[in-house]
Amino acid sequence: MKICPNCGGSYKESEPKCPYCGMINETGAEQEYSDKLNKIRNKLDNVDELAVADYKGDLKLFFKIFLITLVIAGGITFAAASAQYAKRNRLFVDERANMDRVIAEIKETRSYTDKWDELYDSGDYEAMYESIYSTMGEKFNNYDWQHYKFYTTYAAFRDAENRIEECGTEEGASKYKKTGALHAVLYVYYSAISSRNDGKFTEEEAELFNTRWEELVKKTCETLQMTEKELDNLRIRANSDSYPSYSEVSDYAKERWGE
Repeated sequence: MKICPNCGGSYKESEPKCPYCGMINETGAEQEYSDKLNKIRNKLDNVDELAVADYKGDLKLFFKIFLITLVIAGGITFAAASAQYAKRNRLFVDERANMDRVIAEIKETRSYTDKWDELYDSGDYEAMYESIYSTMGEKFNNYDWQHYKFYTTYAAFRDAENRIEECGTEEGASKYKKTGALHAVLYVYYSAISSRNDGKFTEEEAELFNTRWEELVKKTCETLQMTEKELDNLRIRANSDSYPSYSEVSDYAKERWGE
């Protein structure tokens, strides 16, 4: 089972998103996207051959039915056969229209990646993030984009930093808000620093994330009045080298800040 880092809900690992709050599940969504893309590619490879085969098969069926109807029942049977052919033709047209729509969406997304690549190459990651977020919103799932992993990790940093900032600016922040902020911080560790990411980032990306992690730790400890040792103990307790446990963070928050 998977725990949603946003709302704490529990659901199957294979689900593409949290059924409670809609937050994207990277593993499940990536598999769903790959499956759909493979189906589309297979259909595109075979669509012309299938169209010819269907046409020939339908043509033969039409003449057979036509000859039979002339001998047996005439116009009634012919009308039924024609209706069946029309239905199958409509189904084919609808299926092709759906494929065309998906392909158009993919092409549209591709049209943005050149701009994002330029921003990434220039090191303007904030502008890259803003461009992607303003274009795709929270549902960005272009998994085959070469910098997708970097973007999602950068976005995780943004989310954690904003949550900690909210706790610092809101007098008497609730235990629930502190729990969410701490869990977001540990999710950053899981996404950017833990051993699961070995080899997934370039040296420059890893250096950026390590520096930003140190800054996030200091800000978190300052805002929530924790020591770095306490935060690291919570990280170990929540097992953030795999997927951070929201329930462990919630228990910690309850122990520290009460109900």
